[in-house]
Order: sequence, then C-alpha cells, then structure tokens
Amino acid sequence: MNVVMLILDIVFLTVWQFKCLDNYDDKCGYTYFHDSLGHYSWLDHLFVSSSVAAEVTGYQILHLGSNNSDHHPITWSLQSSILSINVEHGHQTSK
Repeated sequence: MNVVMLILDIVFLTVWQFKCLDNYDDKCGYTYFHDSLGHYSWLDHLFVSSSVAAEVTGYQILHLGSNNSDHHPITWSLQSSILSINVEHGHQTSK
C-alpha cells in the first residue's frame, strides 16, 4: 500500500467517521472471482457513516447464476425513520 492510499484510508475512516460493515459471516466469502484462474477475493465493500451504521441490516453477498459480471453484487437494508411524531404536542418534525 502506498503512502497516499494509507492517508486516504485514515481520512475516510477516521476523520469522516465512516465504518466498513462487511459481513464476514456471509457464506459466499468473496465478491470478486475469476474461476479459470482460481482467484477469489473480497473487493467490494459497504462503507456508511457512523451515525447510521447501527441501522444497516441484512447485508448479504448475492451469488446469482444470472450474473454475467466477475463481481458478486452485495445487498443491504437501511432501517431508518425520517419522521418522528411528537404526540404530546401534536406536530411532526424531520430527523
């Protein structure tokens, strides 16, 4: 890894407070593959802001027979409420 990439990683993950939410328990275990060469690796990642990391659910690598790419797609859900209702005072506010 060169120095520029290391600095970008530090800024991206530390200063901007992003988190990598890769699910290493996923049964597929890789997102890139080249069958004839026997190459498999985890190249595709999910980075989100620390403020919403707890709301990400259902991370999964999709191993689809109909996929013509050498990368498996990843899927995930974001469970978040964009409106909160203050019942006591009867008005809505955006989060």
